[in-house]
Amino acid sequence: MSNNRVAGHDLSLRKKFPNLLSQWKKEVNTSTRGIIYGLPAYKKIINTGVEVVAYILNEFKKALREKRDPDLLFVALIKITKEQPVKPHHIGNMKEMARSWIEWGEAKGYL
Repeated sequence: MSNNRVAGHDLSLRKKFPNLLSQWKKEVNTSTRGIIYGLPAYKKIINTGVEVVAYILNEFKKALREKRDPDLLFVALIKITKEQPVKPHHIGNMKEMARSWIEWGEAKGYL
């Protein structure tokens, strides 16, 4: 793949991911918590594949900087990466879960 195609894809994803995230948040507002992972925008985020991992991790970093809980994108990361770096005793603590994923992303070269 040429550098131009990679750069173009990155630019496209840079624009696409915030739109998908925004769309998913709107869908969540009209949904029940039990089905939020099956919403169309969430599925699109997952179907984007590994290219979206850095964007999700950067959203986590932004949430932590802003001292708020991160968006519920943990399941998407697990489905995309087939990994789960969150220690069992951190499950349910959104900020610690985000920190675990950020550390994982740094170690794996996503950040």
